[in-house]
Amino acid sequence: MKALLVLISLLLVAAPGCTTKAKARAQAQRAFQAGQTQALQNAPPPTPSLPGQPSQAQAPPQPSVTILGQVRNRFVPWHENLTLAEAIDAAVYTGFSDPRVIRLVRGEEFLDVATRDLLRGTVNPTVEPGDVIELRR
Repeated sequence: MKALLVLISLLLVAAPGCTTKAKARAQAQRAFQAGQTQALQNAPPPTPSLPGQPSQAQAPPQPSVTILGQVRNRFVPWHENLTLAEAIDAAVYTGFSDPRVIRLVRGEEFLDVATRDLLRGTVNPTVEPGDVIELRR
């Protein structure tokens, strides 16, 4: 009985300090985005490129949506009623095979969308400025 009370006491003390995977992932995502934003702000201004030469990476257009994964355009300009499918299309997916899961992250919340559901049109949520779309393989 005494051991049970000690175990329950330890659980009550340790439980509030636990972090869920979703909270830890959201915190890591925010830290990553903050680092990316800081790096873009501290980067030297892009030098004009000659015709036929690729231009340097520029800061994301404001407001925008960030797409993580195998894409050509990491930042997509946001507009009213922009859908998940439209954002991925604008990012130009370059992966060899379809992503297994598409995760839409908004703040500390996220929504996992199966690629087949997005392709069928059964799930196609609208995205908001600052959302992050992760294309997971």
